[in-house]
Amino acid sequence: MAETPEETPTPEAPKAEETPKAPTPAEVFTPEAVKPKKDEPAPEAAGPDHSADIAAMKAQIEELTAANAASAKEKAELERTLMEGAAADKYSLGDEARELLKDVPSEKVEETAKRLAALAQSEPLYGKGGLDPTTPREDSPEDMAARIIAARYSF
Repeated sequence: MAETPEETPTPEAPKAEETPKAPTPAEVFTPEAVKPKKDEPAPEAAGPDHSADIAAMKAQIEELTAANAASAKEKAELERTLMEGAAADKYSLGDEARELLKDVPSEKVEETAKRLAALAQSEPLYGKGGLDPTTPREDSPEDMAARIIAARYSF
């Protein structure tokens, strides 16, 4: 025959009236309970102190700012030198004229280079300065003889 298992008695559930009622979140977290009181300072988050890291980052930012200013100054100097060299090359100026361009304001470098080129390549005050390639070349013996006679007797 089959044995029937013995039934174990189940504990009786406590009645709802006997158990204490837990408050709901809406009852616990009222607006007055959540707001910090004016007399009490707001609680600060407890965490690691980062003031040393912040100071190091500020120092690094200052160093980078100084380096950036120095490189900007160097860039401006290089651009100025390039502008002077380009103007000097454009008007075929010599080294002495290039040196004169260093003292000129940036806005007037091109104009000054043009004026220096005009002064450096001006014609001499007297005569044409030697052989004149613009004179016509006449190689015929008759024309040469006529020029010699004209020069000798001033016709």
